[in-house]
Amino acid sequence: MIAGTVALSLENARFSEELKKAYREVTSLNRAKDKVINHLSHELRTPVSILSGSLNILTRRLAALPEETWKPTFERLQRNLDRVVDIQYQVQDIMENKQYRTRGLLTSMIDQCGDELETSWQRNAGKRGHSENPEAGG
Repeated sequence: MIAGTVALSLENARFSEELKKAYREVTSLNRAKDKVINHLSHELRTPVSILSGSLNILTRRLAALPEETWKPTFERLQRNLDRVVDIQYQVQDIMENKQYRTRGLLTSMIDQCGDELETSWQRNAGKRGHSENPEAGG
């Protein structure tokens, strides 16, 4: 009976050490993940700021042209830049353990699908406009 108790105690001690080791590994991986996400979030800020400023400059320069020639494309660019900014804020919220809203993500996905369709339509319309035979595949 004593041998069984000692064996059980040794097994519990071994299991406890393995559990502590696994916890240290998970904690280390979690810290590495946090560092990567923080770095990614920080690195997104500069290009997002530059793109935003560049779009504002383009808007002023294109103002002399008819809006129908550039505004739909510009608005699509702005919506997608706004999505990148939203992703940056979502990452920051995740890092700070704030609540994350699924509704915003779904809305963003629907908008992205619409933008993809619009881009595809404009690309195909442009091919047809440059080809004498639209059925030839542009």
